[in-house]
Amino acid sequence: CSHTATTFETEEMIGFCKQARADELAIVDMQNGPEVLSDLKVTYEKWKSLGVDTLYICRYIETLEQKEWIFRLIQYIKQRDKDFLILGDYSLDSADYLAEYGKWMDGAAFPEPYSVKASGIQKEFAERFCQNYHLKADEISSSAYQGYDMTAMVLAALQDGAVTGEKMRDWMTSTKGHEGVSGKITYSKESKLQSDIEYKVLSEGSFKVQEVKADE
Repeated sequence: CSHTATTFETEEMIGFCKQARADELAIVDMQNGPEVLSDLKVTYEKWKSLGVDTLYICRYIETLEQKEWIFRLIQYIKQRDKDFLILGDYSLDSADYLAEYGKWMDGAAFPEPYSVKASGIQKEFAERFCQNYHLKADEISSSAYQGYDMTAMVLAALQDGAVTGEKMRDWMTSTKGHEGVSGKITYSKESKLQSDIEYKVLSEGSFKVQEVKADE
């Protein structure tokens, strides 16, 4: 795992590691870097000696140089092992950098932050959102859908009498769930969002959505 030691990335790494343990995946190295080209050779050779076949990248991006570093890291690895699997987050989805580094990234994958499926509710929401904010349908971010669904779900719970933290938790983890923009939203007793997951996988120079069932 290659990450940056910032709050969001640290939380993301903790979540990734918890899920990896649950799925009996072995994480043999976590590091804040590599940060400079001279470190790449040593880092890569260490990973290969440990038998690493997959790299999960979660790196904070503040400048274009920091973003390009992600792709330079991928290129260095893929030039030496084309079968090395790359996992990451939305920062991999950049048209400009894919045009330059895409040939090194075939098979790279990242989960969509929030699954949005076509439905009557989604269509009606998208029309209103675009009208209010003067955007096109493909310019709506997953955060907009998520924010709408979370607000609507909390309001529905309050209307059902969930006026304390305990009642809110019980309402959200009940089998009733909430019919949101992205379909029915339910949570497990461990407060995990239960829904099918959409992954974007790079193929032929662009990321394409692949759906994975929640129980897979």
